Amino acid sequence: MLSGAFLDHNACWKGATRFYHADTLTSSWRKRKNLPHQKAAVDNASIQKLAGFIRNYFHHTDGRGNHCVVEPLRRGELDYFFAYPEDYSQQSIEWVDGEFAPRPHNPAFEIIFVYSEKDGTLDLHFRGSYKAIEPLQGMFATAILNLDELPPDPKDARVYDLAPLLQKSFDFAPAVGSGIEKVVVKKLRLSSRVKKGDRITLEADTTANPDAVYALLEQVGNLSRKVVSIADIWDLPMIGSERLDVEHLYQQLTGGPEVTLTGMDGAFVEREDGVVAVADIYLLKIKGGSLAINSSRLFMQCEGYRLGYFHREIKSNLVYGRSLA
Repeated sequence: MLSGAFLDHNACWKGATRFYHADTLTSSWRKRKNLPHQKAAVDNASIQKLAGFIRNYFHHTDGRGNHCVVEPLRRGELDYFFAYPEDYSQQSIEWVDGEFAPRPHNPAFEIIFVYSEKDGTLDLHFRGSYKAIEPLQGMFATAILNLDELPPDPKDARVYDLAPLLQKSFDFAPAVGSGIEKVVVKKLRLSSRVKKGDRITLEADTTANPDAVYALLEQVGNLSRKVVSIADIWDLPMIGSERLDVEHLYQQLTGGPEVTLTGMDGAFVEREDGVVAVADIYLLKIKGGSLAINSSRLFMQCEGYRLGYFHREIKSNLVYGRSLA
């Protein structure tokens, strides 16, 4: 069946393979809006003009593109333009007429323009420098839409609230006729509110479980909770990693050996009323005359700490977590 279509309707087969290829490209697309709602020129002169623009641009900027072919196709209300400029020469090791030798060849790279007269938009697919995007859009506007210059592209100033995506119960309601059958969240990137630039990315396989990314979110902890700060004086009960942290501090103050052991349970602090907090202490140090705790989870900084039941006598100016200096 497919072989018959290829042999009897070669032109249709060529177009079908082009459209299928374009549909499978999921990245490197750029959309341009605010174009006039006018028909795309598909006459030979306009096509050759676009090919000439592309050829000259890449010849001057990249030293490639000596030749270029543009193939126009139409599907529904969309006009496709597949451009194939000449890329840099390459060599491949092949057998040619019984001889094993390098064989030079000139591959092509691909640029795809998809224009919608109805929406006044242009989608451009190009795997290369971002600097080439607007010049390529301008070439299309001049050669195919007969415009003197590229119209301004208004920026989308809308701000979207993505916080609901943290909830597994969030319900996507696509518009009727949108063609969207279902929506599954596969990846979440969470940005820190404490330190700019810090991010956590969660990605899960949703093949068997559509809510897999939320199950992963629960495993790593409730990352959406607010940052908690504690003050006053808290005891270190010496039942977790705080023992190692205090030991590390003591060795620093007395010039002793480095403590390299780590604890898996985190550090604990407690008060006289019985309240216990897991602090995840990763460093104890003297800061501004007091013992400060920097925590990766709670980001705590307190005025002072009692050292609790420490098995060594600290012979320095540090007593009960407070500096006497």
